[in-house]
Amino acid sequence: MSHNTAHHYITKIEGHGRLKYDTKEGLVKIEIDEGERLFERLVIGKSYKDLPFITARICGVCPTAHTFASIDAIENAFEVLPNDSIKNLRKALVAAQIVQSHILHLYFLALPDFLGVKSGIELHEKDPRIFEIASSLKGTADKIIEVLGGRAIHPITPTVGGFTKTPKREEVEKLIVRVRGAFRLAQETIDLFSGFRYPYLNRKTTYLALAENGFIDILGDTIVSSNGLEKDISNYQYIISEKIRTGSTAKFAEHNKKGFMVGAIARVNMMELTDFHPKTQAAINEFKIKIPITNSFKNNLAQALEVLNYLEEVEMFLVAYLESRSERLNVGYQVGPAVGVGAIEAPRGTLYHMYKFDKNGLVTDCDIVTPTVQNLTNLEDDANEYLRQNKSVTIPRRERELEMLVRAYDPCITCSVH
Repeated sequence: MSHNTAHHYITKIEGHGRLKYDTKEGLVKIEIDEGERLFERLVIGKSYKDLPFITARICGVCPTAHTFASIDAIENAFEVLPNDSIKNLRKALVAAQIVQSHILHLYFLALPDFLGVKSGIELHEKDPRIFEIASSLKGTADKIIEVLGGRAIHPITPTVGGFTKTPKREEVEKLIVRVRGAFRLAQETIDLFSGFRYPYLNRKTTYLALAENGFIDILGDTIVSSNGLEKDISNYQYIISEKIRTGSTAKFAEHNKKGFMVGAIARVNMMELTDFHPKTQAAINEFKIKIPITNSFKNNLAQALEVLNYLEEVEMFLVAYLESRSERLNVGYQVGPAVGVGAIEAPRGTLYHMYKFDKNGLVTDCDIVTPTVQNLTNLEDDANEYLRQNKSVTIPRRERELEMLVRAYDPCITCSVH
């Protein structure tokens, strides 16, 4: 990653990506050369019933996100109206997926940079307490998805119209107790990641996320931005344009012909303090965390905030589910020729699925836009701005910190080449 070369893949990210850094010109280019997966073509001719299961196989890190983006698109196409009980279970699942992914990234991919270890195995040897926090939080998120979705990875109970099977009351009550027990560990996670000294970068950009009724929402119906945009999710193709680049198997997205950012920083930056749940609000105040966050290295800190906030959200939705459990958990619908767009907040940002169906509910067209594709242009812009702002830093340290910047974005290369 130096002197006009790009021979080495960046470690501790999901998939194969690297930076081409020209030290003479002081410019950085991102290269993605993971093999294309061609899922958008793979689903043509398939039944709508199979889509959530097929598209979940795009990624083993965020399959729950693809499952629900797919279901959302199908339900919007066939005008399915899930009730509050269904929505509560779904939101708990998507929130747990974000926690599950964030913990994996924070403790096993990002943390070694700050503690001077090479891997999670070394972390276990150097600081068993930190390893135990990570394992416990990851285990809690896994258990939520397992109980509500049928299994911890690639859930099987969510379906168009609701769920094929729902958890028993006592299972949900046990989950609530476990989630409440995880709050303290999530607070320790914020304490840990708020205490690190992050490389210097100060750059504002445009942030995009989903909202509903004016609030950031993981299953929102409106695309909102930090510069005042507010459009229905069905307009996503007019808001986000994907560009094909030579030398990259992933597309690079733009908004208004510029890079933009989605994910933890985007969601956190577009929330008021009072939008966070009480324990997360208290942590923001206690650890004197300044929002908005304009240093993309601190996406790690934004993820740490989200771990606690989404655990509080899971508790809220599970309690609400128990209170509204008298409703049916599978609603009816009719299949016919239609177009549907679905969007959810995945761990790394907003994920879009679009399908066109014929009269039998078979797919005639598909478009999927993943968070990593949306972040790549902004990541490259951040890397180049980092170089401009850190000219006195030695080349070896510069290269190390550029890798840390890529890791801070938590890219999912597999999703980017779907």
